[in-house]
Amino acid sequence: MEDTPRHHTRFDGYREQFSREPWPITVRTTSPVTFASAFASRNLGGYGIATAVCSAHSLETSGSGAAAGDGRGLQMVHIQLAGETRFSQHDRTAVLRPGDVSVYNFDSPALTENQGTEALTFLAPAHELGLPPTTLDDLSGVALDRGRPAIQLVQPFARQLVGSLNSIDDAVGSRVIRGMIDLVSAALAETSAETATASDSGDGLLASILEYIDSHLHRPGLTVTEIAAKHFVSPRKLHALFETHETTAAAWIRARRLENCKRDLADSALAGLKIAEIAARWGYTDAARFSRQFAHHFGTTPRAYRSGRAGI
Repeated sequence: MEDTPRHHTRFDGYREQFSREPWPITVRTTSPVTFASAFASRNLGGYGIATAVCSAHSLETSGSGAAAGDGRGLQMVHIQLAGETRFSQHDRTAVLRPGDVSVYNFDSPALTENQGTEALTFLAPAHELGLPPTTLDDLSGVALDRGRPAIQLVQPFARQLVGSLNSIDDAVGSRVIRGMIDLVSAALAETSAETATASDSGDGLLASILEYIDSHLHRPGLTVTEIAAKHFVSPRKLHALFETHETTAAAWIRARRLENCKRDLADSALAGLKIAEIAARWGYTDAARFSRQFAHHFGTTPRAYRSGRAGI
């Protein structure tokens, strides 16, 4: 199989690739002098497809081109092959790593931040992905679960397509890209079906969210944005779920961490651990901050609580 010929460009040449698109795309980099890219694109059966290896840069779309009719109904499918890409749309942010797949549309603003990446992207009419527009909106800016069978098939397929992008026959190529669209459509449908099941009731969705939080309390970087994305809802929807129980997601995370710390401080089997070490077990990287929150929540300091329990 032949390697795909690529256009090797500096930043100005890479940016020019996007200036010819019918919708506005702003390309930026903090290192224009050292920027380098290897870029190839092709039209197969009416589908625009591209592959690129690039230095760190960002792409921003305003959605105004779609409003004028140029991009309406088009979905960009992004398949991460190497490196890391952070993608944001509809108040959601997804971090894409090798093997991840995401979709987004041109009807709404979007920001893509690439950190030394290789990716395969292509445009497909939304109706060919076989899901209602509202469902596609819900899945925009979400990293589809790579553990799903359909998703696991996408990256090796994409790798093969990268290797033959410029050598494949037009007639065969149009069938290949159609197969890729069907595969992504299957992955989206699989995700959508589980989401619908999980969202049949607010209580069911909230139960799933609370279980996820408990499983990830040890991670200092656990955020509301991440939790929302993992459950295919917007941060606003997540906040609304917690508001029905007169609390917030952040307050719930804090309370669960503090309860676990309190339990560990009372555990004689953990008496050999320092208070800061116990706090770190539950996501606290700042011991002083933990102590303040513990005192505010329980009315006593971690040290006093531990001493009191030891004296019982």
